[in-house]
Amino acid sequence: KEAVRIYQDHGVIVMGYFVLGLDGDTPETYARILDFCDETQILPVFTVLAPTPGTDFYREYAEAGRLLPGVGWDAYGSDEVVFVHPTLSREEIRRTHTELWRQAYTPERISGRVNHALQHYRRDFYFHLQMQLNLARVYPPYPPS
Repeated sequence: KEAVRIYQDHGVIVMGYFVLGLDGDTPETYARILDFCDETQILPVFTVLAPTPGTDFYREYAEAGRLLPGVGWDAYGSDEVVFVHPTLSREEIRRTHTELWRQAYTPERISGRVNHALQHYRRDFYFHLQMQLNLARVYPPYPPS
């Protein structure tokens, strides 16, 4: 948190990229991620772990039988679960991924980060605001009616 504050005090916009689905992850892990984002006012981006074919990581998961069968390349993006987690179901990870996006980009949280940006990023304020609006479009905070 201190490192983030120092960067922000120097006018650096800090974004946090969080990978969901690591072996040690629990539902509490994800709640702590959101708390951290709130405390530091960083711009969060959430992605699901993807053991990409051709990497050592992929080979390890394949050898352990942890890759889901019949999954094509199109599933290796930022929001598909293509592996078996030791404690969380595929649906739990998917649901958590969507819920983190929705919760992180509610109007209240965006407003908090905008107020923070006014204090730290006056020069880049509109860039900061546009980034939040673009990210909020990825997963709108409220399901479409």
